[in-house]
Amino acid sequence: MTKVFDRRPHAMIVLGAVLVLSALPCNANPADLSAALPAQAGGSRLTLEACLRQALSSNRQLQAARFTAEKANWDRRNAWSQFAPRISFNTEVTRIDEQTLAERDFSRYFPPEIPVPRVAYRTSYYSSFNAHIPIFNAELINGLSVATTGQAAAERTREATRDRILLQVTSGYLDVLKRGAMLELQREFLVLTGLNVEKAERMHRAGRYSKLDLLRWQVEHQQQKSSVAVGESALRDATVRLRRLLNLRALTADALVDRVPDRLEAEVTRVAGLSEPEIRRLAGVDSRTLVDGNAMLAAAEQDRERSRLVYRGQYSSYLPDVSLSYSTAWRRNDTPALDDYRPSVIMLNLSVPLFTGFRNLSRLKSAQFSYRAQDTRFSDMVDETRQALGETVNRIVNLKTQRELIRTSLTYNENNYRIVSREKAHGRVSNLDVIDAKLNLQNARLLEITTQFDLTSAVIELRYLMGSLDDLVEEIVERK
Repeated sequence: MTKVFDRRPHAMIVLGAVLVLSALPCNANPADLSAALPAQAGGSRLTLEACLRQALSSNRQLQAARFTAEKANWDRRNAWSQFAPRISFNTEVTRIDEQTLAERDFSRYFPPEIPVPRVAYRTSYYSSFNAHIPIFNAELINGLSVATTGQAAAERTREATRDRILLQVTSGYLDVLKRGAMLELQREFLVLTGLNVEKAERMHRAGRYSKLDLLRWQVEHQQQKSSVAVGESALRDATVRLRRLLNLRALTADALVDRVPDRLEAEVTRVAGLSEPEIRRLAGVDSRTLVDGNAMLAAAEQDRERSRLVYRGQYSSYLPDVSLSYSTAWRRNDTPALDDYRPSVIMLNLSVPLFTGFRNLSRLKSAQFSYRAQDTRFSDMVDETRQALGETVNRIVNLKTQRELIRTSLTYNENNYRIVSREKAHGRVSNLDVIDAKLNLQNARLLEITTQFDLTSAVIELRYLMGSLDDLVEEIVERK
């Protein structure tokens, strides 16, 4: 089950002699993301589930990762095929000139009664079968190990790309909802300030308001216009980022369903219910567990192993190469027909490299430093991921604490705005006090929306870094 967001009007506009309008009621439950989102009318719209499925089927980065994994699979098959015998059938046709024929054909210099076999023809044909079988080739053996490791690395990279796309789509979806909720709130305050400016102008013309009071409301109205313009731009940018992840030609914020799956909300509630030491212990995993769980680190580890095998494989250039060759051929004659004379040859080949002009040594050193660089990058990536994990945990702790503060602050600012509005109606507070109270309420509500969405995004990022994002969304989208 998911919670559908219900947005009710926040203001009952009373047209009367007073300047300040009635107070805005708060959301019933600040901890519930569903209550913080504006409802939008429309027909069939995209849910988070639909967005995830769309990304898994159409995202170009994920498609490229799948193709890379398929290439690595065929590379491994190609490495295996190098051990198979190579069999070929060869045939050739040779035509020589008369002078060369005369020089080669000794039979014409003997009388007919002397049987001299003919060995030269003006047009001759020659056919043979050849087979080559590798018996020991260290380069082929190491190449198979490299291809096998490359296949594992490509598969891990595909999984890492998949997890990253899941993270980006989920975070992007939540970002669009957050920007939409903030923009809706800013538009409501823009409408209110516009009505207040109109009323202030009428009261100024009636001589009941000074020019300064009117200017304060006009400045506030322009500030709200600026906030709405910035909010619209941020919403467009967030929508464009999500559209690119989904590989859609067009996408608007109105096309998204304003709801967050219960699975995500339940996970946020669970993590937020933990104590600070319990939250920090979530990041206290050893390096082996972190590498095994995080697909990105696992892919980097496989790349390091592949680099090590390439380095080790360079030593194979100093080892001998043993192979077996077999050839059977028909006698060269003046007809393409195969005769019954077919000699066969079997050869055992042994090739031992003695001196290659230091080419082997230079390739060995190049592979050695390539492996060292890959190993250093992998170690740094593990440390960087652990640092990011710690920063994410700290952000969760801070947002959890901040959320409790915002609840109290929101309640205070709502009550304060109601009180100031009533006092202004009786002329006991200034116009500036009303603006300050309204701004404080607006900022508190914007901070409530931002904090809740940021907390959800931080929890998702935590699961991603620990390699358990699939467990969180397994009920949303099937693993492909």
